[in-house]
Amino acid sequence: MPAVELMNRRILIADNAFALIRILQVDPAILGSHHLYKYSLAYIVDGVCVLLYDNERARVITSILVNMNTLSPSPVLRA
Repeated sequence: MPAVELMNRRILIADNAFALIRILQVDPAILGSHHLYKYSLAYIVDGVCVLLYDNERARVITSILVNMNTLSPSPVLRA
């Protein structure tokens, strides 16, 4: 079954900062998970991704450079 997108939202925090939140319902569950959801969160300030969390990898990644001009929720947080 293909993933079903439940949320894909860009939230403006300040003039120079925003958050990207993405939640997918997946079947089967991702490896090591006991639920059918994949979710990710990115926090971007001044064009720099200062926080990226993805439960598929169950880790937090910091200080990732991104191009603010081409950034959109889908390419950045892909299932």
